[in-house]
Amino acid sequence: MNFYISTFRRKIILGLSLIFLGIVCIDIALYFIADNKTTKNYFINTKSSKIKHFILNGSTEKDVVFMGSSRTAYQISTKVFKDRGVNVYNFGVVGAQFDDYPSLLPTIINSDPKKVVISLTINKLYEDLGISDYPGIEEISYYYNIDKTKFIKSLGRWLVNRHLFLEYSEPILYQIKGFYNKFNHHDYAKKHDSIYDKLNFSEFVGCEIFDIKRTRENRQILKCTNGDGVIVDSIPNKIRHPEKIDLASLNQDSILFFSKLIKELKEKTEVVVVFEPVFHREYQYNLDDLKKAIGDIKIVDMTGHDISMVNELWADSGHLNYKGRRKYSEILVNMLR
Repeated sequence: MNFYISTFRRKIILGLSLIFLGIVCIDIALYFIADNKTTKNYFINTKSSKIKHFILNGSTEKDVVFMGSSRTAYQISTKVFKDRGVNVYNFGVVGAQFDDYPSLLPTIINSDPKKVVISLTINKLYEDLGISDYPGIEEISYYYNIDKTKFIKSLGRWLVNRHLFLEYSEPILYQIKGFYNKFNHHDYAKKHDSIYDKLNFSEFVGCEIFDIKRTRENRQILKCTNGDGVIVDSIPNKIRHPEKIDLASLNQDSILFFSKLIKELKEKTEVVVVFEPVFHREYQYNLDDLKKAIGDIKIVDMTGHDISMVNELWADSGHLNYKGRRKYSEILVNMLR
């Protein structure tokens, strides 16, 4: 009996060891694959890939660096700024949130830009401070000084996410779907009509396209070699009544997190905060109270701008489309200059 129990235990240990070894091998492979795929003209929608892409594209030569989430990635047109003589980099990371921004700081600070623009929606500073899905050491240190419970949770997520498959699951899924669609002649032909599809889009949106994805809603999501993203779609032009939301009091944890972010940047460069437009929402808030809370900093408040009420400028309730992107960038370039 003891012999069988001992054999069973050895098999369990061996099985677990093989699983662990397999996970380690997958992570090592994913690290090198992602690192090799990120070039001057190609990036993956992760913080680490966008950081490398920024460095490869002359990070020390920028007048303005935009830091933000997918809203920044899809809503800033590098070409609009370039045409006005402003050299910018779009450091928007798809999938990132306000609480992911600290990971970008070391690279941005080392690049020594003339100006850094931090973009977020104003409601983030009134809501509970979130925990990054993929926190880095920088985010963890922020949580440690603000909220020990969030620090412990972020540390747990950091440990779990050492398995890179979790972070790269979405890009992997797109690769698998792309490979599968090759065997579905109708869908593949529809998705890859011709190489001119990319060329036309590149001329259309003002940047060189290296990737086009279509969602189930047939929305086209483009990625540009210069770091931009573009969404080609628009919300149906129906009559909508703005949603009124009262932002009563600032969340102190969110303010502390944001103020620390600004302080680190202000030591090295000029900082501007842009509160992004929000689709068909009317936030009620006191901007003077917010200015006092985050200190002496230039603020461009686009929250209630007319652009937020024009359906044809929006791809969905969170992102401007290619038309809105161009208009939004034209407004910002005038304000920032």
